[in-house]
Amino acid sequence: MMAESIQELTQFHPNHGVNVVLYDNNTVAYRKASFANAVTISKRPLMPKEIFLVEIEKTEPGWTGHMRLGLTQLNPASPGIPGLPTYSLPDMTNMGNSWICAITKSHNRIQLDAEGEAEGEEAFADNQGDNVGESGEEVQRPEVTEEVMRTVTENTNAQERRTSDGNVTSRVGGGTGANGEVLGVFRIRNNSRRGPVSSGAPRGLDSIVVGDHLRTSRGYVPRSALQPTPYVCTTPSGREMTLTRDNILPTDEGSRIGVIFLPRGDVAEMHYIINGEDQGAFTKKLPYKEAELYAVVDVYGTTKQVRIVQLYGGVKSLKGACRDIILKHIAQHGVSALPLPRTLKDYLLFES
Repeated sequence: MMAESIQELTQFHPNHGVNVVLYDNNTVAYRKASFANAVTISKRPLMPKEIFLVEIEKTEPGWTGHMRLGLTQLNPASPGIPGLPTYSLPDMTNMGNSWICAITKSHNRIQLDAEGEAEGEEAFADNQGDNVGESGEEVQRPEVTEEVMRTVTENTNAQERRTSDGNVTSRVGGGTGANGEVLGVFRIRNNSRRGPVSSGAPRGLDSIVVGDHLRTSRGYVPRSALQPTPYVCTTPSGREMTLTRDNILPTDEGSRIGVIFLPRGDVAEMHYIINGEDQGAFTKKLPYKEAELYAVVDVYGTTKQVRIVQLYGGVKSLKGACRDIILKHIAQHGVSALPLPRTLKDYLLFES
């Protein structure tokens, strides 16, 4: 990275959900039980044009729903906040000072209205309400079986799924017009291969691009740092496949998901970044001058563990750096076969 000086680690605050355990200098959040009570907030507020990025390191089948990510004006260090809400959605958003989205396997890209304006908060409403019951409380449902999921996806207008060969298929959808044309949902994948969605001055991440880097408020960041590190995994059919930014799903292990807010006068645009791709403006009316904004991550549902990606020169321990190198070349499920003492294997698996 093009950093001239070493900067402090980006960390989670020690005030977090009761089911969260923090590791590695509070840069890793692990949900030890259940599917909820796993809200975490950044230790310090984000600066305008600063990217907060996490990587999903572990998932846990058997739950519905996935990680939630966003921004909040809630200061985790405030003495008036003894504990965080059970859920980020809808609990924190109902407070009126948080902007949070539920990450899904697909449908994360922001829709544009007829005038090219983002419909972010409305576009995400369906995703956020997937697990909300009639009383307004979130309900955890058992995992949908493969047979049921196959039936659902085959009858869904907007879909994206991975084939047995590891390829991602996607279809633009979201409804049909009077002439039967498909309306309103963009593909998540292969954004770089599509032309610009609108003319005029660059917006979103494009407005801070300098060559192969992004000019953020804390320094230059390589665009490649926002993309997942390719790794080999085994499909349910037993076939090995390599996951890269072209076929990894947003909710997969190894996926990198971030958030940034970009000032536009007295308000700011809030953008989600998924595996290096700007998903559009979730809101264009973020009141960033009213109060400091903290990143919030809810390690919810199938998402079991996340790590903050250190984009700004934070120094890792030698042990932590060695673990990162090993896990870049060996999938976590292959750690048990390594000729290492049990204590080292536990460390590699974030179990010690």
